[in-house]
Amino acid sequence: MSTPADRRGRKAAARTEVPPHFVLTLGGVSFAYCYIRKNACSAWKRLLIHESPVPFQRSEWKSEIEFMAAHQGVRTIEEIDRCDHRVVVLRDPVDRFVSGFVSLLVTRTPPATRRLKRLSEKAFGRDVFDLSFDQLLESQLPRRASRRGGLDKHFWPQVWHLAPTRYTDVLAIDRLAVDMRRLIGEELGARYFDKAVNPTSTAWTFDDPEAPSLPAKDLVERFRVTGRLPSKASFIGDGRGDEIRTAYDEDSSLFEACRAHYRAHPDISMEFRVAGASGSGKEHKNRKRSAGLSRRRRTAKAEQG
Repeated sequence: MSTPADRRGRKAAARTEVPPHFVLTLGGVSFAYCYIRKNACSAWKRLLIHESPVPFQRSEWKSEIEFMAAHQGVRTIEEIDRCDHRVVVLRDPVDRFVSGFVSLLVTRTPPATRRLKRLSEKAFGRDVFDLSFDQLLESQLPRRASRRGGLDKHFWPQVWHLAPTRYTDVLAIDRLAVDMRRLIGEELGARYFDKAVNPTSTAWTFDDPEAPSLPAKDLVERFRVTGRLPSKASFIGDGRGDEIRTAYDEDSSLFEACRAHYRAHPDISMEFRVAGASGSGKEHKNRKRSAGLSRRRRTAKAEQG
């Protein structure tokens, strides 16, 4: 049984300037995984914990992430670079934002974070479940002057999570099962990635143009009674989708580059190098990557080979 001193030591060891990445070795092949919320992170957590050489005892840990940070977290970029595969999962930013609202505030899988609750109180002076989708857009879209502390991590741009390394496997979430069977084998890939964890896309949906302006608690009650959710189209009309895509312009360009790569090379992972620092909490305008990466964004192409 771990002691409070042990726990403090593990927490201190887990502190790092490297964005959260976790390492797992399967069949002698090492994988460094870039942890991004709402990008199949629940499936990856199951893989990391269940296949860890150290057994996970839930009673000893406050959270799965704490366990992963202590036993599988990386401290340096060199640790990431030494892995045979460096994996990041990408998602269309509009899908990701809508899914974040629905899962955190409507289906509550996972439940709203303490940070999001505090940010809601600070921005609007009300409970987070009183917020509408439109109010979440107002407070959680990354803007030019946005700081990391002002956004819940579920709404951070995906590029904020990247480390300055070469990712050997840049994967799109909508074909993740196929790619993971290729990377870790048919059996493990199917076991952990064939069925989505915390899915919001499997519920019955309906079109509701009023949905963006309704408090989340009203949508919660509708879902409880009917088991149905407003469709994605309900939330992105009247220019909202374009607003989200513009706010996440780097994510949009990188995701489109990934999709373009799949069309040309359906059986080969896209590789992508991030040069320079990964960000230190400065303003969004200072989080730009190298000039080479900027050129790739403009041309929607990524480094190959």
